[in-house]
Amino acid sequence: MKKQKLMFLITFLIVLAGTFSCGKIPVSQSKPVSTLGQAYAMNRSILQNGIREIFYRSLVSRGVVTGQNTLNVFDFDHTLANTTTAVPVYQSQDPDKKVLRTIDSKCMVYDKKNEAADYSVFEEEDTLAFAPIPESIARLKEYVNDPKQSAYVISARSAARTYTAVYEFLWKHAELPDGVIAVNSAPMQERVWSRIALPQGWSRLPSGVNKPLLIAALLELSSPSGEVKTVRYFEDTDKYFNAGAEFLAERFPGVRFEFYDYIRDKNIFRERLALVIENGKILPQNESVFPAYDSGDCPE
Repeated sequence: MKKQKLMFLITFLIVLAGTFSCGKIPVSQSKPVSTLGQAYAMNRSILQNGIREIFYRSLVSRGVVTGQNTLNVFDFDHTLANTTTAVPVYQSQDPDKKVLRTIDSKCMVYDKKNEAADYSVFEEEDTLAFAPIPESIARLKEYVNDPKQSAYVISARSAARTYTAVYEFLWKHAELPDGVIAVNSAPMQERVWSRIALPQGWSRLPSGVNKPLLIAALLELSSPSGEVKTVRYFEDTDKYFNAGAEFLAERFPGVRFEFYDYIRDKNIFRERLALVIENGKILPQNESVFPAYDSGDCPE
């Protein structure tokens, strides 16, 4: 009798195992999702709704454009515009914000940990006085006039007049993009970043992930049926490449990504293809190293 019960139990377990093996793959056997991938999944609707609202508020933006096969995303400062704004630095605990010195707006290198930058300087600058960077401006002109492509600007700027300044600059030197997103502007802080849910173990979003998160949201909005096959990203700050490449490769294995770095050398910028993502694989270019890509144009 005991032997019969044992045989019945073994048979039951075999059948049960077979049932699960023919169904959905258990989570433990599936490919793990990165923490940034989890953060995006948790906040997908917040990110996408924030983009829609930003575009809706702008009288110039065309909004989310669908049907194109290529999505182009440009940074603004030191990528489209040769920004020469000197940023004041003060002691972070100084209520008067007494200026100690100014630093380069591209590299933002502090001498001490307790220093902070006064970003209000971007409210007062004459953006139209900056020189355009020819290579990226030429690309923007080409893409905006191609019905098969869309082009957006995603800037880390926070100033209230960012949207007006960027549109004016590009209207003067190139063409109007389909839309502009100022990542750290008050509307984005209110509608997106203040509402972000964080994965377990995170106390805040890591540096450099906000632009990749927005690119992912913009890509999904622009490609509801998988129309977009190529994404080009033009940027001068290395951290966005290093922070976002793995996440974008994981999230969109069927999309080709090209990351173009704008490298400054004696105030002249040259474009370099830094990374390519194809079939979900990250392919460093020109001897670059991932995830420690360094263009070498900022002091350590």
